[in-house]
Amino acid sequence: MKELISQWKKTFIILSLIFCMLLTSCTGARELDTLGIVIAVGIDIENGKIIVTNEVINPASGKESKTASSQDNTLFVQGIGNTVEEAIINTTLTFDRRLYYPHNYLVILGEEFAKAGISEHIDILSRGKEQREQAYMLVAKGTRACDVMGINSGISKSSGRYIYQIIEEDIYNGQTRTITINEFLKYHFKEREEYILGVVRPIEKPQINKNKTEDKIQVICVEGGAVFKEDTLVGYYMGDEMLGFNFLIDDLKMANISFESPKYLQKNHNLISEKGSLSSVEIFRSKTKKSLKVIDGRLHLFIDVEFRGLLAEETQGIDISKPGMIREMEKACGEKVKSHIANVMNKAQKEFGIDTFGIGELVHRKYPKLWKEIKDNWSQVFVDLDYTINVKAHINDTGFTNTPPNIRKDK
Repeated sequence: MKELISQWKKTFIILSLIFCMLLTSCTGARELDTLGIVIAVGIDIENGKIIVTNEVINPASGKESKTASSQDNTLFVQGIGNTVEEAIINTTLTFDRRLYYPHNYLVILGEEFAKAGISEHIDILSRGKEQREQAYMLVAKGTRACDVMGINSGISKSSGRYIYQIIEEDIYNGQTRTITINEFLKYHFKEREEYILGVVRPIEKPQINKNKTEDKIQVICVEGGAVFKEDTLVGYYMGDEMLGFNFLIDDLKMANISFESPKYLQKNHNLISEKGSLSSVEIFRSKTKKSLKVIDGRLHLFIDVEFRGLLAEETQGIDISKPGMIREMEKACGEKVKSHIANVMNKAQKEFGIDTFGIGELVHRKYPKLWKEIKDNWSQVFVDLDYTINVKAHINDTGFTNTPPNIRKDK
């Protein structure tokens, strides 16, 4: 009897395993050789039609040649339609693979497409099951998205990967905004909050490689921020303004701040050259706190910034080993950061007239009753908002030397 029960248990376990394997099989699986794996997408609009450009991995490039160029590694496939989805489907009229998006790195919006308003065309970003939510979103400044795609002057094997790697390195400079599809959708659906997307543009540089015949080379620059009012592109923040922006919203990871060294610090020094005037501090830690008060019946914003960095370069000839010198350098660096923040605040208030910093949300949390009164006219309130900027800078490291080489040593 025991042997019969034991045999029955073994049979049950085997059958259970078989059923589990059947139930977990990929019933909707597709062979890789029937798919075109997309790594970058560009969306443009021309004559009322949507143009979708896809950078697709060329599986044959790795097999046929170990020395294949970046142009051989990928193909560019375009589709045209009345909607984004229709344009994607229409690529099958001319391309021998169905496009597959779960490995996509980028969604680049052409400038004219962004200026025309994007709400009616972005449904696919949240609805599509294959859309990768961690793909970055950018605006092609001054050009079409398809004109940016295909440029690769880096080490990466594809244009999409090249741009993606530049975005990933943004943590070192803080001069742009890195927004994924997932983050974009959160901002897009928030009431009374505008958003910023990263900016990509092609620029020409002199050809340094003398083995090449071209005098110029095109490279990609990821710098600045694209400012949206509701769903429409209204302008741009420059790179320095984005430094101020990232300080203000407390999203600065690392950055370099170049500033005028105080002239009075170099007095009584025997300088080899008097041409230098700038110093640079590499910021490695930053914290910003924003608070609101009602003063004399008016909202007043307080922006308190504190950061730490190291002195990376000093061109004027300041002996920072002397007492008080570092503190004066900290003050000068802090004033430069303060000007970056003031510049971006001024541009938001006077040029765009919109709150791109989430200050309205701060009002909503601290003064909910007041917010109910002013939320419908928040843009008008924001442009007249008073603010005070306080910056504390700390230079924690001066490198391997305190005495710069610009000071002539006494014999």
